Amino acid sequence: MTRKSLLIALAIAFQIAVVASMAISREWILANGTPYTFQTAPIDPRDIFRGDYVRLDYRFSQLPVERLDAAILDNGLRKGQKVYLSLARDPNGVAQGKRLHLSPPKQEPYLTGRSRQHWPYRRYRQLSPEKRAKLHLGPVSIKYGIEQYYVEQGSGLAMEEMRGG
Repeated sequence: MTRKSLLIALAIAFQIAVVASMAISREWILANGTPYTFQTAPIDPRDIFRGDYVRLDYRFSQLPVERLDAAILDNGLRKGQKVYLSLARDPNGVAQGKRLHLSPPKQEPYLTGRSRQHWPYRRYRQLSPEKRAKLHLGPVSIKYGIEQYYVEQGSGLAMEEMRGG
């Protein structure tokens, strides 16, 4: 085997290994992960390159200040900063977002997300209630990467009709 043939074979093997590792990692998650049910509010768009998908919205994508961990209240958030939402199941088994953290919770299941906006309020807990009220803070917006669900071609419209949209 010549050196050129060896390099081509290695390049092909590398590409196969990359694709296989992506599939294996997802299969491992399916086999060993813990399933959670989330309440969603679907919106049905269409992607001309990928087909039909359902865009999902979650209550915990918009978190009020009361759900922010002390570290966030003391340090603020940068747009795109990695955050962790601790989860708890309600009596019906539906997962709810509890509290947003800057580091992974040790004893609770969590979702990893990224801040969609800059939240610049450092030392928020030190502000007086009057100053906090004057800020008129809206919820902190978080993207978790589970906001799109691709469906079989042509079934997006049926899903939209099924939900009454």
